Amino acid sequence: MTDALALLLLLASLAGGLVLVPFGLPGLWVMVAGIAIYGWLTDFRAIGAGIIGSALALATAAELLEAWVGF
Repeated sequence: MTDALALLLLLASLAGGLVLVPFGLPGLWVMVAGIAIYGWLTDFRAIGAGIIGSALALATAAELLEAWVGF
């Protein structure tokens, strides 16, 4: 798979995730999955384990904060 197609899929997952968020659907996790899949498709040249781990940590913190504020 070419890097351009992988980038297009990443951008589509990010845009799709943003569309899902206002409807209360798990758009954040769609974005995180898009980042991980982009890394996998590009053999982790552009996005490494550190970036994926950071995205997971930030997404988890955001979900915990959202649950706490909603409580």
